[in-house]
Amino acid sequence: MSRLNGAQMVVLESKNYAIGVMGRSGSTNMIKLLTGSNSRKPWQRDFSYFNERLHKEKYVVIRNPLDRWKSAKNSGVPLDEFHALPWLSEIGWSDVSGIIPFEDISNYIGERKHYRKIDIQTAHSRFAPPLGLLDSEMIYYKMYRRHIPVLTPNKFMEIKKEWDY
Repeated sequence: MSRLNGAQMVVLESKNYAIGVMGRSGSTNMIKLLTGSNSRKPWQRDFSYFNERLHKEKYVVIRNPLDRWKSAKNSGVPLDEFHALPWLSEIGWSDVSGIIPFEDISNYIGERKHYRKIDIQTAHSRFAPPLGLLDSEMIYYKMYRRHIPVLTPNKFMEIKKEWDY
């Protein structure tokens, strides 16, 4: 059972592949690119669906948790499980084939959109998360960035062909 009480992620599926994305990590752009849709609703799934009921080659977009949290805080989006709070411990990583690093997302979506890297020491420091909230999330993030293979943009383009509409 998820500790996030029904929290959901975007799960974009084709016949053979699935890509999981949380809010503030390029989810809207991935939905548009892969499905041609602007709607998030048909793609929202709970973590148990992604982990236990989805038997496809799986990939996850991950973003530095502190940058993600600050992006949500600065956007005015509610600080909920989808847009800001820790979630990396909810993924069954042993079944994930690779990650898409958010900082390289423009290499995958084909746009040269500028996603501002948020400097922890500048004006955003007044939005610091409560002490300890993101500590374990940062540990997970660093571990998965180091140990889970990165899906190459070329392989992503091959996978994307299954979504061509």
